[in-house]
Amino acid sequence: MATFTARTISDDDLPAWHALWDESPRFLAQHPGYFSFAPTRAASAFGVWSGDRLVLAIAFHLLPLRGATMWSAPLFASFGGPLVSAATLALTGLAAERFWRDALEALDAELPASADIVEMLFPPGCHDARPLVWKGWEARPHYNYVSAWKEAGAWRHAMESSARRQERKALAAGLTPIVRNASETDGLARLWRLNAQRNKLDEELAAPLAELGAWLAREERGFLVEIANSKGEPETAALVGFDEHRVYYLAGASDPECLGSGAPTLLQTSILAEIDRRDLPKYYDWVGANTPGVARFKRHFGPELETLIAVRRTGRKARLIETGRRLLRP
Repeated sequence: MATFTARTISDDDLPAWHALWDESPRFLAQHPGYFSFAPTRAASAFGVWSGDRLVLAIAFHLLPLRGATMWSAPLFASFGGPLVSAATLALTGLAAERFWRDALEALDAELPASADIVEMLFPPGCHDARPLVWKGWEARPHYNYVSAWKEAGAWRHAMESSARRQERKALAAGLTPIVRNASETDGLARLWRLNAQRNKLDEELAAPLAELGAWLAREERGFLVEIANSKGEPETAALVGFDEHRVYYLAGASDPECLGSGAPTLLQTSILAEIDRRDLPKYYDWVGANTPGVARFKRHFGPELETLIAVRRTGRKARLIETGRRLLRP
């Protein structure tokens, strides 16, 4: 039986991490470089080794959360680690159970006990979180929407009539789609800041958006779409990334003063049309369907529900903070 060891991934381990990603299904948010876009955010990465071979890797962004620190799944993405090879994902039966038991137990033992909250969003094809649950982690379903089509433009057949009306409304008002390089995030960042207070967003994430856009541009793995008014000012914008399997709606924001213009609907149909134009994978990941309002809007485009697994370890400090907050509620 293999003996697994875990430790923090160092710069010397980057070649092994990249090699493991190359052997994996190669999902965008699991790329080692995906975490380089957040220079103002702390980040940590851990690996599990079998002998001198890296067999599992996972990275976290460290975010402030209500007086505690959360080791988060990748920002803006629908899932992240654990990253393993495609051959590992293909394991079945006892071989699969043994791998996940031993690898996740080694990872759990290495994660600092001082971490207030640690959360992982498992990728598609990665389902066995029981070793962490048996260690006291909480598991829950994480819902996501995906749209798949075969022929160019076929995504329109799934749209509800209400979405079609909103698209026509936006076009009749003179709103225009503009496709930009992924690095041109100034308009999106401005809209994000405008939305921060209204929609309880983290205003500080506007800066990492620029870093993410720059990384996507360097890797040629993304683009940006704006919906502009007659003055050329964006009413809504979105940063889009892609890999060999999916195209991802990573982050978007709209002008809160232009609600009801139909711009968000035109934004999505413009993204879908750009996927066809670039001949990208005809598989659109809407990145989340976990709140009623978000799910209601995305459902108008006829996506299918995808259920992933999320696991969370909550430390003593975070539990005390939450208990205190409940006691203070009127």
